[in-house]
Amino acid sequence: MRAQIQTMICTLFLLQNYQLFSQCSCPTTASLNWNQVTWNDGDFSNDYDFVVPGAQTVNVDFNIHTNASGTFSAYGVSTPYEDGPGASGHWFNTGLDLGVIFDPNSNQGTSPVYIDVSFDQEVTCLKFDISDIDISGTNRRDRVTITGNNGSAIPLLTVVSQDPTVSVSINRADAIGGNSGANNNGGADPGTDNGNIMVDFGSTPITSIRITYSEISGQSNPAGRGIGLFGTFQFCPPTLLPVKLLDFTTKDADRDCAPEIEWNVAEEINLDHYQVAFSADGNNFNFLTTVMPSDDPGIKRYQFEAKEKMEGFFQLSEVALDGTVQALSISHFKPSCFKDFSSVLYPNPVPGREIRWKLGALSDQKIARLEIFDSYGNKVKNINYYQESQTVTTTLPDLPNGLYTIEADVDGERYFERLSIMR
Repeated sequence: MRAQIQTMICTLFLLQNYQLFSQCSCPTTASLNWNQVTWNDGDFSNDYDFVVPGAQTVNVDFNIHTNASGTFSAYGVSTPYEDGPGASGHWFNTGLDLGVIFDPNSNQGTSPVYIDVSFDQEVTCLKFDISDIDISGTNRRDRVTITGNNGSAIPLLTVVSQDPTVSVSINRADAIGGNSGANNNGGADPGTDNGNIMVDFGSTPITSIRITYSEISGQSNPAGRGIGLFGTFQFCPPTLLPVKLLDFTTKDADRDCAPEIEWNVAEEINLDHYQVAFSADGNNFNFLTTVMPSDDPGIKRYQFEAKEKMEGFFQLSEVALDGTVQALSISHFKPSCFKDFSSVLYPNPVPGREIRWKLGALSDQKIARLEIFDSYGNKVKNINYYQESQTVTTTLPDLPNGLYTIEADVDGERYFERLSIMR
């Protein structure tokens, strides 16, 4: 059975002596509300969609099972069931939760009941409560052990009862028994909160949890035992990114060496605007411009054209409605334009090693620098020399066949040509 749970933004809270495992918070918290979901008496599994504004929808599957023989029923109730005021039974906690009662057959007394919870994607700040981990009487002992991610994640357990009938050690909670609790009978009366703990996984990303519930008194044929689960159950779902980016590219604008930045977007949710930044080295980015989202339906195409020659890295970022900034993509721009002055590179394609490059705008007797880049933008040759004429003559390194870009820098002016090596 699947239901959808609409949740509201919540604030952090404390339950009596409960201390937060970590400074774990999120803008929107998914919470299980038993008034909004259905768990029929005797269902052993259900899954629910947690729908949170601004976050990914998370599907959570709950499954209860055991390898023992016996029956999931007691007090006239088929379990698991929704327990609490107005439900078919009210044996655990003061509010609503999931009641699980198991009455094992003879010689099955110590066999555990497993409660497995799985998430279809990683969640954080997961915390929930378990209530009534106790059995009345001095000879009865319950034990609950909780792990996450197939045993690799261990939560913090905190006793939250005012008159506790349970103690915790690492990820295990044991009933104390004896004369513990408000009524000094080792157990909590129906609808009270004496054997309760809070389970907190903190900031650890969680995809699954297992709760193992068993009796450790050693009795071969004890009477039915039960606990309440998930009166509190909440977590932080993954943030829903405002933008689904399809591509982000840069190219020459009208072959004048000024870059033209383009990107295409399939989805925009809770997006305020885009930011474009530039960096000459790919590390330190400076803001260039803001681009507002389009109202056009379907795939949206955006474009920004710089007003000057720029060579380096462009970064596209999204800014959400809440002000959160997230970098989306980086594109390296290297101009491939040609100058209008007379420029002749020969021979081209190059059959040997020597090339000549006549630059019509190059005056005699200038310091020039040549750089040669492969098709991936990697520099393969760097030459500095005193140029005595308008023709640059140089010997190429032993390069493999392919396409290259040769650049000249003369008095701050940069010139480009495509170079083909075919030997």
